[in-house]
Amino acid sequence: FPINVDTGFIVYNNNNYPNLTNFFNKLNVESIDSHMSLSISLNNGEYEYSGSGLSGIFGQSKNIINIDQWKLIYDILKFKKLASKYIEANHNTKNNLEQWLIKNKFSNIFIKKYIIPISSAIWSCSNKDALLFPTQAFLYFFYHHGLLNLKNRPQWKTVKNGSREYINKVIKNSNFTYQTNTNLKSIETKNNSVYVEIDNLKIKYDHVIMACHADQSINIIKNIDKNIYSILKNFKFSENNIILHSSP
Repeated sequence: FPINVDTGFIVYNNNNYPNLTNFFNKLNVESIDSHMSLSISLNNGEYEYSGSGLSGIFGQSKNIINIDQWKLIYDILKFKKLASKYIEANHNTKNNLEQWLIKNKFSNIFIKKYIIPISSAIWSCSNKDALLFPTQAFLYFFYHHGLLNLKNRPQWKTVKNGSREYINKVIKNSNFTYQTNTNLKSIETKNNSVYVEIDNLKIKYDHVIMACHADQSINIIKNIDKNIYSILKNFKFSENNIILHSSP
């Protein structure tokens, strides 16, 4: 039987998302507690651990006597300490994350088995791109989202029964018309107006907001401005394999 599933990063917390929290409160949208857990599996399960305490770090009992696993733990604690000092000192270094990690003598084990996997998980990026983040942006994200805390992390939440709950409430409490699953052929600007072509019908609007990917916008807009095109064509995309499972 069909099951409604939200895909993507669909959690929030009250500290980092005050506007979204107020939005849900205004609509009387019910939320439930969620988990921001991380588990890592490398080389087809040859090496695995999770971030849920020592029982997770040593989920594979063989790693209790693995010196590399203890190096990993040491560097995780070191990272949280140095990153917190970086924030407190209000640094604004121009280097990227890889340069900062090398400068502070972090091990390859830590970089390959912690930094790259957690970066790839959060931002859906490649191993190479994970290390190219500006140091300041990367560390501030970890700081503001409580990822540098060993305890007292924010309680993550998700909307009960999925995003359709607040979408339905927005529609119910708003005065607008809408269509879904329409055959949108093109968008064209002309004489300070915007014409949206759906099937064989052109509809005139004052403005259009396109909430879609850059490459999709390029393909839809007929007479696209050269400056806009030069911006949109620079966005890069990657394919990600997603596995939906119900195993705890």
